[in-house]
Amino acid sequence: MKKIRLGITFFLIAGLISPFFSIAVYTPLITQGKNFSLNGTVYTVTTENGQAVKRPYTSADAFLSYSFNSWTSVAPADSATLNLPVGSFMPPRDGKIFCSDRAPDKGTCYLISQGQKLGFPSTTIFTAQGFSFKQALYGDVSFLQLGGIITNGSQAHSLGVLINNNGTLQLVGETGLLGFPNPEVLAARGYSFSDAVMANNEDEKLQQTGVMMEYPWKDPFYNGSSTALSLLTSALQTGTNGLAYSQSISATGGSDSYNWSVLAGQLPPGLSLVSAQCVAAPCQVPVTISGMPTATGTYTFTVTVTSGTLTASKDFTIYIN
Repeated sequence: MKKIRLGITFFLIAGLISPFFSIAVYTPLITQGKNFSLNGTVYTVTTENGQAVKRPYTSADAFLSYSFNSWTSVAPADSATLNLPVGSFMPPRDGKIFCSDRAPDKGTCYLISQGQKLGFPSTTIFTAQGFSFKQALYGDVSFLQLGGIITNGSQAHSLGVLINNNGTLQLVGETGLLGFPNPEVLAARGYSFSDAVMANNEDEKLQQTGVMMEYPWKDPFYNGSSTALSLLTSALQTGTNGLAYSQSISATGGSDSYNWSVLAGQLPPGLSLVSAQCVAAPCQVPVTISGMPTATGTYTFTVTVTSGTLTASKDFTIYIN
C-alpha cells in the first residue's frame, strides 16, 4: 500500500512528455467523504462500482489537490471504516497539474482529467493552455492511465478544467460548460478560484449545459449537473433456465436515495429485484435482478426508480433460454 509522505520535497522539472454489487451494512453508519488514517495512509470513504469503499491517497499533494481536504479533517480509523473493502487509489483532482516525483518520468508534468493523466509534448503547448508550473503538485502518477497527449495549445480545455470565461467560472464538462451557483459549491467540488485558467477561443464556442450541484458528501466524482432522473441501463442480458442470473440496472440524477420497483409486467419466475443496502445516505446505487430462472420464455416489464419527488421508468425484456 502506498502511503502519504508528510515531508515536503522539491524537484526540478526536467521536461514534459507527450470514476455492481450489493453492499453489506456496517454499524455505525459512516459518511461518504470522511477522511481517516490507518497505518500511516490516509483514506477517504466513497463509492466505487456501486459499493462503499475506502480509497487510499498516494501522496500528500494528491490529498490536498481537493480544496475541501485538510489535515485537520483526518480522523483515526474506527470499526466501521476498518471493515470497508479497499478501493482503487484516489487520483488527484481533475483539472490539476500533477508532476511525477519518481522514476521513470520524474519531473514530468501532466494534466489530470477524468482520473487519467494527459501529457504535453512541449512547454510551449503547456503554457499556451494557460497552465503554470507554480500551480503544480507532486506525487505518484504511476497508477494513472495515460489518457492522451495535448498536442495543440489553442484547443479547448480538457474535461475537469476550471476556466475563467469572461469573468464567469465554469467547468469543462462532457457536453459543454458547467456553471457554479455559488462559491460554496465551487469549494465542495474541490476547486478554488486560483485553479481557473483563462478561457480560449475554443472554450468560448462551448455552451453552458448545466449547473454543478453540491452533494452532502462532496463527492468529486459525481459529474451530474442537474437533478434530472433517468435510467442508464439500455438492455438486459439473456438468461438460461436453471442457471444463476444477475444483472444490474443503474440510474443517474436526483438528490435523494433511490427506491426501485417493478411497475408493470413480470420478471422471469425465479428472479427478483434486489436493492442494495447502503452505509451512507443518499443511497444511489444500482438495483440488481438476480436469482435462478425456473422457466423459459420472454418476459417484459417496467422498472421504476424514484428519488424524492422525481420518477423515471424504462421497459426491459429478459429472454430465458
